Amino acid sequence: MYKTIKMLLYLLAIFFTDFAYAACTTSAGPGKILTFTLSNYTPPSFNPTVAIGTVLYTQTLNVNGAGTVNCPGGVRKSVYQGVSTYGAYNATYNTYPTSIDGIGIRIGPAGSFWPVLPPDRGSNPTITYSAFNIPFALIKTGPITAGGTLSGEVAGIWVENYATQVVTINWAGAVVVQPVVPTCTPATSSMTVNFGSHSAASLAGIGSTTPPLPFNLTLNCGGGSAGSNTRVYITLTDLSNPSNISNTLSLSADSTAKGLGIQIQNNGKLISYGPDSTSAGNTGQWFAGSAMNGIFSIPLSANYIRTGSIAAGTANGKATFTLSYR
Repeated sequence: MYKTIKMLLYLLAIFFTDFAYAACTTSAGPGKILTFTLSNYTPPSFNPTVAIGTVLYTQTLNVNGAGTVNCPGGVRKSVYQGVSTYGAYNATYNTYPTSIDGIGIRIGPAGSFWPVLPPDRGSNPTITYSAFNIPFALIKTGPITAGGTLSGEVAGIWVENYATQVVTINWAGAVVVQPVVPTCTPATSSMTVNFGSHSAASLAGIGSTTPPLPFNLTLNCGGGSAGSNTRVYITLTDLSNPSNISNTLSLSADSTAKGLGIQIQNNGKLISYGPDSTSAGNTGQWFAGSAMNGIFSIPLSANYIRTGSIAAGTANGKATFTLSYR
């Protein structure tokens, strides 16, 4: 048994020797990889209704940077490829997903789209990288309903049989991508929903509500290419208490009633409040629907809800709303 174990350990040691490369180092310094940058990428606005697979924009960019990589175990096989945190590589269009739905980025000239595999450098320990020019194209890969920005890492280079990243390629600044989709504005600068009068007896206990009162939030949308649409998201903010993230609107300071709040619903679903922000995923943000050029009407309803001991009087609430598009 002792001899068998000894032989197995010996064979394992031989097996792993070929893969136990010493860590690569770069001229950027200990523990650092080389950083290359892209700048002056300026896509114009475009019609988002073109066919999937269409090249929306292409521009040859200088990938700016330089440096040396040393791998004691050999550079071996390497790969130049895109980087995306938004999904997997799309082999149909040779694209990497971007932060903008329906738009991928394709790197390289026709017939040599990334990822590309340069010749195997074997045990050669050193390789030098310098600036180079290469096309970057935006490709329509799905429905496009909003614009956005491209930023951060977009590609890189890996060595040691694709195991070790030694170069990162980054946008030097935010790249603005502008499909010609509709934008919307409120039909009126303010609106009033009149609840009328209610008796305290109709709200028998905490949590009881008055019947919902329907109303519409109307937006005028335009400026989009014919047939285009945009996904409209809304955040309601409690003007009397901007930190409110519940689904009950506070009574405003001019109210004399007590023990009441106001709820707003969209298609029977209670809406929660959130901070005044257009950021995607903002607290309280909800999807209102897809808008095309023209009038976009959002069905809502409002009701009182009992929150405590009721004191008769006026019960008013004030809220603002913020639009964002995705």
